[in-house]
Amino acid sequence: MKNKFFLENHGFTANDALLLKSSDYLFSSYLDRFLKEFYDFIFTFKQARLFIHSEVILNSHKGAISKWYLNLFSGEYGDEYIEMLRNISETHITIGLSSHYVNAAFGFVRRFMRKVLL
Repeated sequence: MKNKFFLENHGFTANDALLLKSSDYLFSSYLDRFLKEFYDFIFTFKQARLFIHSEVILNSHKGAISKWYLNLFSGEYGDEYIEMLRNISETHITIGLSSHYVNAAFGFVRRFMRKVLL
């Protein structure tokens, strides 16, 4: 399975999968708060309004972010999950979003998770 190598290249272990899965109930209960804080954060960047410039796009994006967030704690990290991540990456590349903003968003996710856990 080629996706096994993808996970290994990112240092993602079976133990990581178990830890995320065991956190599902906790983090799923924070979905609404995550979405509010996530969008509060990304809209501090003027660039965000260039890409998310209508209610229709915002709602579609929220649906995609919700799916990604919940899948993060699903415990299922096989081909379908990896393909979802690849599609997300390709979409960001296609629309011309700077990797700076993607990295900033992942920094937000790490800080949010730390805040929930502590």
